[in-house]
Amino acid sequence: MINFFKKTKILLIIIFFSFFIFDFSLSVKAWSDDFSGPTVDSVLESTRSQTSYEKDGNIINYPRIVGRFINVFLSLLGIIFVGLTIYAGFLWMTARGDEAGVTKAKDILEHAIIGIVIVVSSYVVTNFIINAFAKNYSTVTGY
Repeated sequence: MINFFKKTKILLIIIFFSFFIFDFSLSVKAWSDDFSGPTVDSVLESTRSQTSYEKDGNIINYPRIVGRFINVFLSLLGIIFVGLTIYAGFLWMTARGDEAGVTKAKDILEHAIIGIVIVVSSYVVTNFIINAFAKNYSTVTGY
């Protein structure tokens, strides 16, 4: 019986995520003869104009793209901090007065706080430098 529930759960997860991977509604609209919406070329052109790509595919603003990658990485480190904080709190609550468990939880929390201070300060420095380079880059290239 448990095996049946596991198979059902896996099947439901696959079906759920397949809707995000395969969007069938767009293909149905593209196949219909009376599709009066925007053309594929106009949608692609409007998307391209809202991004930092030229028509030949060259990226216009490199510093901003590098800054986005760095910001995503630092955001992931922030998520790790939250996880460590929750873990340290769990250890502390389940220590039940055991001095070794409380000390371990305090150490984890202390190191997590030191880590988040480093991450936030590196975010501030990175954001300042990327914005400075992006402004200089845009004045040189005209974008």
